This record gives sequence, C-alpha cells and structure tokens, in this order.
Amino acid sequence: MPKAKVIHVFYSVIVFTVGIQILSMLRTALLAKQFGVSSEMDAFNLANLMMVAIVNIGGAAIPTVVIPFLTNISDERIPEARRVLNSYLVTILSVSVFFLLLVYLIGFISMEYFQWKVDKPFYYMTYLLTFIMGVGQLFRMYSWLQISNLEVEGKFIWIKVAGFVAALSNLLFLLIYSSQLTIYQIAISVAISFLIEAVLLACSNRKWAFNFSFSFRSEEYRRLIRLTLPSLFGSILYQVTILLPNLLGSYFGTGYISMMTYANQIVSIFQVLLVTNLLSMIYPDLSRNFQQSIQVGKTKFVQYVKLLVLLILPVVAGMLVLGQEVISLLFERGSFDSTSSVHVFQFLFFLMLSLPFIAFKELTFKIFYSLGDTVTPVVNSTLTIIFQVLFLLVGVLKMGVITLMISPLVVALFALFLAVIVLAKKNVFQI
Repeated sequence: MPKAKVIHVFYSVIVFTVGIQILSMLRTALLAKQFGVSSEMDAFNLANLMMVAIVNIGGAAIPTVVIPFLTNISDERIPEARRVLNSYLVTILSVSVFFLLLVYLIGFISMEYFQWKVDKPFYYMTYLLTFIMGVGQLFRMYSWLQISNLEVEGKFIWIKVAGFVAALSNLLFLLIYSSQLTIYQIAISVAISFLIEAVLLACSNRKWAFNFSFSFRSEEYRRLIRLTLPSLFGSILYQVTILLPNLLGSYFGTGYISMMTYANQIVSIFQVLLVTNLLSMIYPDLSRNFQQSIQVGKTKFVQYVKLLVLLILPVVAGMLVLGQEVISLLFERGSFDSTSSVHVFQFLFFLMLSLPFIAFKELTFKIFYSLGDTVTPVVNSTLTIIFQVLFLLVGVLKMGVITLMISPLVVALFALFLAVIVLAKKNVFQI
C-alpha cells in the first residue's frame, strides 16, 4: 500500500476507532457508576478475562498465521484456499471449545464438590458469568478470521464500521435499561454485541465466506497448523500472565480486579487507537516487503518504528501528567469515589510507561511472522512469561500489591531487551 494511501486510510480508521473507544469508555463509565469496585464488578471482569484468555489460546494465532497465507494466494487458487481456511477455522474453534468445556467442568466440580456455591459466592458468580462471556468470545474468534481476510483486501474502514455499530448498539441498550439490569444481563448484552459484529463482518467478506467445504488433508492446511502450534504454546503461557495478576488481585481483597480493569480500559484506548490499528494496517505491507528481501523489509521496519515513536510518546507524557484528572472525569460518580480514582491512577501510571516498549515488541514479532518464523516469538514470549510469573509470585510476597502496579513496566523492559538482542542477531537491528 502506498505511503499516502496508508496515511489516508489510517486517519479514516482513527476516526472510527476513536468512536468505538468513546462508546466503550461510556459503557465502562455506566458500569462504574452502578457497580463501582464491588465484588459484582470484580466477578464480571474476572470472568471476561478468563474467557478472553481461553479463547485467545487458539484465536490469537489466526491473524499471525492467516495474513501471510492470504497475501500469497492468487485468484485461481481462491477456491482451494477457502477450503483450507474453513478447515483451519473449524480446527481452531474446536480447540477453544475444548478448553471452554474443560474450564466449565473444573468449575462445576469446584462449585458442587467443594461447596463454593455457598461458601465462596464471588467464585460462584464468576463461574456463572463465564458461560455467558465464553459464548461471546467464540463470536469474537470468528470475527478475527473475517478481520484477517478484510485486512488483506484493504477494507480497514469497514472493519471499524462493524465494530462501531456493535459498540453503539450495546451502549444504547445499556443507556435505556442499565439501572434495571443485573450483572448477568449486562454480560448477555455484551455477548450479543459480539454476535452483531461477527454478522456484519461476515456480510462484508463474501469472497472468503465460510461454507461447509473442507480440505483437512491438504498440505497447506497442515502447514498452517504447524505454524500455529508454536503460537498456541506461546499463547497459553501469555494468557496465564494476563490471568495471574487478576487472580493475585482478588487475594488482596475486593476491588483490585476492577481497579486494574479500569486502568487497562484507559490504556487500551491508546493501544488500540495507535498501536493495534497501525500494526494491523502495516502488517500485510511489512510481510510483502520482507518476503521481497530482508533489506527492503529492514527499511520499512525503521520507518514504522519512527512513526510509532512519534505517535506514542506525546500520549504517554500527557497521560502521566493528566491521568488522574482523566480518571475522575470518566468514572468518578455513583459508586466510584475519589479514593477509587487514586488507586486506578497508580495502576495506570506504570501501564502508560510500558506502552512504548510493548509497541516495539509487537512490531518485532510482525517481522518474525512475515518471515514464517513463529518459533522466535514463542521463545521470547516464553522467557518473558517465566520472568513475569517469577516476578509476580516473589514480588507479591516481598512488596505486596505494588508488585501488581509495576509489573507491566518491568516485564515490558525485559521483553524489549530480548527483542533488541534477537533483532541484532538476525541483522535487522544494529546495537
């Protein structure tokens, strides 16, 4: 994609992304007003994180594996490629459903055999919410495949339109009925919004529409599965690191899970707006350039690093100065008081500091995937995850809750160090 067109599409996508994030933030503000940092909100957030983590075990590999596959498909190979993708989607969905059922079985045993239904109502509430959130995340997984197809076709704006419509419908529903809804009904409304997004994406992606035509024995399908397996292993470890801080947060008492979630919600605005959007747009172009030659890919890589730095650093500086005021403006009403704002900002401060390093790491991973190397990111991620788990477990015992606050920054710095070392060895980056 020419640079001028990239910039034009990027700004168009930014507009819709800002809209989506505003709608998402308004929804969070409504929930904060009604539930604050209560046990209900903790259960809702923990159930959502658990289901996102489980479905992401299979789903996270979809864009990284599918996009390089699609960029090399000629028009005459589309029918066979469609059968390969159908087979791949069924396989990934089956893996995710298996893990969901496994979690439900473990939860059922815990509720009935250990009497958690009576003795630990927080975990029982979380268990019930996982059923609802799990269905919604399966819709999200299907959307990821549609998004990968549309990104290769260059339909970035329509992807955001679908997300905007889904977010708007959910917010309007909550605006009308939120005061009358239980936390379970709110979870159902979120799952339905994911279904709406999946349907809209499927309607705009008829070229790669799913149908019951498969090719499980083809070499291309087997190659995609082989490329997915390392990512699958890395994803399992990565999802553990997402869940672990929240599980440790519940150990410190009511509210900590929600505090971390509110902080992550704010950071995700900038991460999606600046990092995810840009990376999703440049990944097909970066993949083509590295497949053309390493030198051409290196040149593009340097250009995109400079662009990320110019976009992210001013935002980080602004939020470090004004972050607490932003939190107060967004959430401080109803059940969410000024003390909650102070606690959320403590988490937000270190999350914002870690954002530039996370962006650089994600960009380096795109290089490896473009070269068909799914092993190096897994090795780096595994080392980072081991470091994070040890840091959290030891830090919680030695430093207490502050460990949860600083861990994103410490881990991001460690990941950056590994990324620079590996890039230097591959002669993509010079120290």
